[in-house]
Amino acid sequence: RRFEPMAIPGFLVAAAVAAWAAAGALRTLRARRLARGWSAAAMLVLPLSTWLAITPDAEYPVSSAVNVTTREMVGARAMLDELCGLAPGRPIVLVGTHELYGSLRVQCDVPVVLALADQSAEDLEAIAAAWGAQPLVLTRSEDAAPWTEAPSVVVDASVLHSAYTLEGLPRSTYHRTYRWLAGVVEDDGGVAPLAAPSAAAGG
Repeated sequence: RRFEPMAIPGFLVAAAVAAWAAAGALRTLRARRLARGWSAAAMLVLPLSTWLAITPDAEYPVSSAVNVTTREMVGARAMLDELCGLAPGRPIVLVGTHELYGSLRVQCDVPVVLALADQSAEDLEAIAAAWGAQPLVLTRSEDAAPWTEAPSVVVDASVLHSAYTLEGLPRSTYHRTYRWLAGVVEDDGGVAPLAAPSAAAGG
């Protein structure tokens, strides 16, 4: 992916040079001109096939990839900002999901531990001891941590995604809801849930 901006134009230029050379091998001038004309047309038309979908049996037979006209992941940056603002500076234990693992590490600029399995008080106590700090637990599952009391949703976000398929271009979008629970690990490994920012402000 890192070299994609160079690789794709490079392949296109290489294909154009190869087509031009192959056309030059033809015997007659007319054949060479026709071959080079078709090659030039193909270099212009074929890249458009990555943007346009032609499906005769669909409701809209001709459509463009939604990414051409729509920004993907709208709402993700705001969600990250909210999560990073819950307990700034604290290390994070992300429990039950790998989503946002790298994003939290970069955006919040704190150490992040990924724990896909539910965590016990002993697990979290050991993590806190290794860091020498009481980390913030982030999860989307109520069963993921030993809460000291029933947790409430602290970040409720909606993010725009493209509806990808195994074959064909993304032709539609959908909103995915992310409801995050959060709490701070206490000395005994229990997790004291945070209140939603609006509720905390109101209290």
